[in-house]
Amino acid sequence: MKENELRTYQKISQNKSFVMTDTESIQEYSEQLHWHTSIEFLYVYQGTLNLQLDLQTYALKTANIVFIDSARNHALNYAPNTRVLSLKISAIWLHYIIPEFFKEDLVLCTPTITTIEEREAAEDFCRTLLLLKDTFFSDEIYADIGINGYIFSLLYKLMSNFRGKSSIASQYKYDSRLKQTIQYLHTHYKEEVYLQDIADMLYVSPQYISRLFHNYYSMTYKQYLTKIRLEHAVYEILHTDDNFLEIAMNCGFSSQHSFIDAFKKCYHMTPSKYKEENWGRG
Repeated sequence: MKENELRTYQKISQNKSFVMTDTESIQEYSEQLHWHTSIEFLYVYQGTLNLQLDLQTYALKTANIVFIDSARNHALNYAPNTRVLSLKISAIWLHYIIPEFFKEDLVLCTPTITTIEEREAAEDFCRTLLLLKDTFFSDEIYADIGINGYIFSLLYKLMSNFRGKSSIASQYKYDSRLKQTIQYLHTHYKEEVYLQDIADMLYVSPQYISRLFHNYYSMTYKQYLTKIRLEHAVYEILHTDDNFLEIAMNCGFSSQHSFIDAFKKCYHMTPSKYKEENWGRG
């Protein structure tokens, strides 16, 4: 990312579960298609932002907002002099705090809103997001208390007002069986997971599930499952005093050795080094 293309200011919450990014484009800039396990809200302060979400493209303008669900492929194209606020919320944090969140079909995308009620709810959501931004980027001693309060308020507003009411839900090309598989992996990550069991549950072949992961994420379901387990492990490192054997067993790894090996490959350091550098920030 070149300085003459984007100016970005980013801050991570003390518990490392929330990331807020304020981005301004100096000239036109396009991101590569990508995904992350976090959910994300994008709010356009000014200018124009084209969002590619799976096979659909949405033109976002000033004061527009969109919700991007966990593990959705997306890319952004910034017009010159466009400013965008992004809020990412860890899917792992959500699974611990609000496990029912991922059972809902949640849709918030300003260009697709057709009713006055939804538009008013979206405007209220944006006002709360901007209040969160002021607190998030402040240096107040108790800012994190305010951050958590606003995060819960945003999630309440999202789940109360935007449960699959928009026609955008039917436009997604995101295979529903892939979404069901992702939900299953997030729910059963502590267990031994077999592709055949998932295929039987969805009445498809294991090869079909494998192709979905390869085509959508360029990885196998086992690699995705390992990613989920590692993110849970990081959460436990930051939020518990369990030893690494307990964390490995709690997060679905077959042994402490397999956990440490996978952790080093992903984070390029040992769990003990990660804990040393980050302990007290959770």
